[in-house]
Amino acid sequence: MFPVCIFGSRSVQKYEVIELIERHCNFLKDATHIVSGTAKGADTLGELYAEKTGLPVVPFPAPWDEIDGKPEHEVVYPEWREPYWKRAGEFRNLQMVDYLLKNGGGAIGIWDKCIKYNEKGSKGTQHMIKACKNIKPFFLYTLDNYLEDKKI
Repeated sequence: MFPVCIFGSRSVQKYEVIELIERHCNFLKDATHIVSGTAKGADTLGELYAEKTGLPVVPFPAPWDEIDGKPEHEVVYPEWREPYWKRAGEFRNLQMVDYLLKNGGGAIGIWDKCIKYNEKGSKGTQHMIKACKNIKPFFLYTLDNYLEDKKI
């Protein structure tokens, strides 16, 4: 029994993906709580899984608004919103990985990368996948896996 982080691409919106992962990933049933980056998409699906199964959620929101003291080249100043720290997502990912390592946790990545349709996949998810190199158990589910499961 251990924490499990469910993370991935913001474009992943269907809860059906979690149901398919449950068939392939034998350690999800051992989760004591779900670790979430609180982003839209796969993170939100992980939180929904926690709600449906009665598991608590440990949130790790990215500190986008924490720009004080950050190097100028790491702060973005768009016209349409307040400035934000462009490395906040990576920082949050490393916080989650550190938490998992300290607590013997596992991770499930849901990536929108698809070789069949030449989709490169989101960079934030790719960063988290690389950061999880020492996380055991680890399970990666891609769009290619989804297409195979659905016989598309």
